Amino acid sequence: MSTDRIAAIIDFIPACKTLADVGCDHGFVAAAAAKKADRVYATDISEECLAKARLNCMGLNNVVFVLSDGLDGVERVDCAVICGMGGKLIAEILSRIDYKPYLVLGPQKNVDSLRAFLSKSGYEIVRDEVVKDGRKFYDIICAREGRQTLDETQLKEGVFYKTPSPARRERLERKLVFFSTLPPTESNLQTIYHIKEALKWQN
Repeated sequence: MSTDRIAAIIDFIPACKTLADVGCDHGFVAAAAAKKADRVYATDISEECLAKARLNCMGLNNVVFVLSDGLDGVERVDCAVICGMGGKLIAEILSRIDYKPYLVLGPQKNVDSLRAFLSKSGYEIVRDEVVKDGRKFYDIICAREGRQTLDETQLKEGVFYKTPSPARRERLERKLVFFSTLPPTESNLQTIYHIKEALKWQN
């Protein structure tokens, strides 16, 4: 199975010695990552998902399957891929480890909360992309150990919102239309402000 979202996640994975694909689901990312890492840990909280991943990774001797909640029980890795879950859950998983691997993250919601967690927890976001896959938009964030202070627009619309991106522009335009139809509450007006601030740079 190949989608624009999965292709982008795979493209963002660096060459490394050890990698964990957390919440590996069907194992498509783990299978592709096996070409970039010496050893891949495909982890999931569901034995059913691991069974599917084993089928899709058949013949790949450097993929190890681990029934695990997040990174619990997985040795220290150079890179962790955590996609397909909410930003708050991703942050909670990362808060349970005592080291800082390179991260490739695909939060499905609460993206601003995840960016805030990373900036307060000794990470530097080095990529922050919007990927369009079909009719949906996805955020993909890469981070490494470092220091970073983010403003409110960066938290809401992406660290690199000033860099032109067709997918980001299209999503911002759709968000602006949607929020413009809502009651003018303080929260909605703040959201519109940050959308317009980001849109200024997308021409």
